[in-house]
Amino acid sequence: MRVARKSQYKTEKEKQRTNLLVGLLFLALFTGVYFVGYLYREPVGNDHYRDMKELLRKEPDTSYEFNIQKRESPVLIVTPHGGRIELFTSVIGNGLAGSNFSHFEFRGLLEKGSYEKLHVTSVNYNPPKLIPLNKESEITLSVHGLSGSEKVTYVGGRDVAGAQMVRQALEAEGFLVETPPSNYNGKHVKNFVNRNKRGKGIQLEIALGQRRALFTKGNEEMPNEDYERYIGAVTKALEALAASDVMKE
Repeated sequence: MRVARKSQYKTEKEKQRTNLLVGLLFLALFTGVYFVGYLYREPVGNDHYRDMKELLRKEPDTSYEFNIQKRESPVLIVTPHGGRIELFTSVIGNGLAGSNFSHFEFRGLLEKGSYEKLHVTSVNYNPPKLIPLNKESEITLSVHGLSGSEKVTYVGGRDVAGAQMVRQALEAEGFLVETPPSNYNGKHVKNFVNRNKRGKGIQLEIALGQRRALFTKGNEEMPNEDYERYIGAVTKALEALAASDVMKE
């Protein structure tokens, strides 16, 4: 009987050891497949880098800079392609953040090719400095630039109620707002704007024609009355959203 028990015990130990080895083998295989998949994953669209982590790892820090302001507010303004990447978005983002909202800005500093080299699409936009700030925010609004001479703003994102409030506020000031096409509607769950505390954000895609019209002679250092009205409209909408019953849902 004693020998049988020892034999049974030995069999159980061998079974546990086998299960452990099989588990480790599958883990190693999964990790290898994931790493190889990431290593050979192509950048999205015209992006030079696959994501922001790769950009920050490979790009000289003289090519860009961060501007991060954390404030006691449920609202976070994100300017992911500021500076020379998408013109005018830095000034617009800074204006929206003001002195009350938190702000994350990534500015491209290259004299030439900032967009081609430093633009990373929103679903792959994962700078480590943004992630914790975004997770703590209940309302995230991202400011993007879109090509085109038309004076129009496309408002999207998974925060439908918030997007509607922003749209109505802009339209009340006489600005043209349209529903964005599917390729930049901001609905993707991996879009950073939708990875905040509530799992949904608001995305502004502002055409170049509209951005330029907010500045006298297209000079970023000369914001005009339209700029003040634009910033004021979006800011009031965000303040109203933060104070609304929607936030209790």
